Amino acid sequence: MKVLVIQLARFGDIYQTWPCLNALKRERPEAEIHLLVRETFKEATEGLTSVSRVLSLNTQDLLAPVLVEKNQTEASVEKAEKFLATLRQEAYDVIVNLSYSRTSAFIVKAVKSNKAICMGYDMHSSGALFPADDVAAYFMANVGVGKANRIHLTDLFAMQMGVNLNLEDFAAPTKFIEKTKFAIERNSVAIHIGASQSFKTLSPEKWSMIIRELGVRGIEQVVLIGSKAEILVSQKITNSVSQVKVLNLVGQGALLNVFAVLRDVQALICGDSAIMQMASLCGVKTLNLSAEGVSYKETGPRAPSSIVLPYKNQEEVSAAIVARKCAALVGGIVQADEIQTVWSIPSYVNISETPSEKFRWELVAALYFEGAYPLIENVNTYQAFAQFRAINEMQIQQLNMIRQRKDLAQVEVNRNLLAKMDQTCEILCQKAIEVQPLWDWIKIERTRLDSHDHQVLAMGQLEIHKKIEKVLRLYSLENEQELVGG
Repeated sequence: MKVLVIQLARFGDIYQTWPCLNALKRERPEAEIHLLVRETFKEATEGLTSVSRVLSLNTQDLLAPVLVEKNQTEASVEKAEKFLATLRQEAYDVIVNLSYSRTSAFIVKAVKSNKAICMGYDMHSSGALFPADDVAAYFMANVGVGKANRIHLTDLFAMQMGVNLNLEDFAAPTKFIEKTKFAIERNSVAIHIGASQSFKTLSPEKWSMIIRELGVRGIEQVVLIGSKAEILVSQKITNSVSQVKVLNLVGQGALLNVFAVLRDVQALICGDSAIMQMASLCGVKTLNLSAEGVSYKETGPRAPSSIVLPYKNQEEVSAAIVARKCAALVGGIVQADEIQTVWSIPSYVNISETPSEKFRWELVAALYFEGAYPLIENVNTYQAFAQFRAINEMQIQQLNMIRQRKDLAQVEVNRNLLAKMDQTCEILCQKAIEVQPLWDWIKIERTRLDSHDHQVLAMGQLEIHKKIEKVLRLYSLENEQELVGG
């Protein structure tokens, strides 16, 4: 079996894919696994032994005739076609698209054979993007900041591949780093001073305060890690700290060397970054300082006993509290009320959430994973569900009309009415976000339909709206006693 796994996202996403690739190789040792990544982020595949080949997409090279030489579109198209032809020649049996993007979906469409099994995003013959399976549909509807998802990306990637993860799949490339040594002392903590985006990390002053507090709590050494772009920041930090031993390794060596650092420290403090995902592969306890606008439920640390400390702004980050929690981690102590990793789905316990967020997740879990449907606990939400059901019933009526019509002019009238109802649903979701998972489910299921026949398309959409009607019926007046709380 020859498998192509497409992961065109950044360093962190590639590292989050490692456990899934390891699991695939463990479960299917005979599989020949090829991994396609962008050339810019290929370094994150160094040390990965579960794949047979790493292929790279050099977007700069492909676009150079257009961006550099100007007006050389044909040359870019020719390069792209040669690249795709090379992939087509591999005749992959399975293609797993973990990028969930239009670009990766185009590659799937261009490369797959008629016999290939495709997972993830794909493209219809019309060029429209669609999820090829239920996991991809879940991803399209629910993943991202502000969405209800609580499943970690690594678990979603594993679900997409159809593999079962175990702790052994989270493995660092030991044999590649065993000879790399740094002067790291026994009781040490690493700090990644950078992040994937600047708002996800702290100022040099705040890091300096945390380092001083770590010294007060008995941490003998702090190891700074980061990219070359963060060298000046690291120098500001080291120049302002004298009470604690600081080993500054920022900008030194290849990314692979970070594994050697993580191997020897007791814990890591960091924002949202690829290095946090590397720590998960090493099993290093992590204190993740999670900035507002980051979904730690999807991309947080996975190493056992790791904890998450969310914050809205830097001013509310207490250096003393961060140091105390980190020192406790080093000592093997995690308070019962901490947001911490668990080996389950969702991946965290003690999540701080509003009643609305809790309701939406439970509704998503019911829609996609056969969980129990949540109780409605306020009148506004109940009214919103009643309005949504009324709109859904009107949409069913219009679709029934389209299904029976042959006059295309009349069909267009019905379609325009449906479009207006869709707009009303969007407005309703803005006013009552609890309804959003239902509307997202409908929209994504529609994208899976591929027909130019208006009657066939109407039949498909009708089935979608009838399914959601069964859910809405649970929240109707006749079931009020069971599903509407006080």
